[in-house]
Amino acid sequence: DALLHPAGREGRFSLSGQVLCSEAEPAAGIEVALYVDRRHVESARTDDFGEFAFGPREGTRLGLRFGEGRGAAHVEVWPQGGAR
Repeated sequence: DALLHPAGREGRFSLSGQVLCSEAEPAAGIEVALYVDRRHVESARTDDFGEFAFGPREGTRLGLRFGEGRGAAHVEVWPQGGAR
């Protein structure tokens, strides 16, 4: 799950979420990379609860990559229309 948080003005958001394994258990230690307007801007690792957070960023297209290498999953998050 991912949640966008408005951050002061239009087009500026913080983003947080939680990664779960297929057994609905928290996925601890997973790399999560944030992309803004298709550019990598920051990476983090999930905590023991599978949670991650990124501070305020400006942009119109937000994306997340979960994991590393060939097994990574990519998701685009749209401020005006939910995840795609």
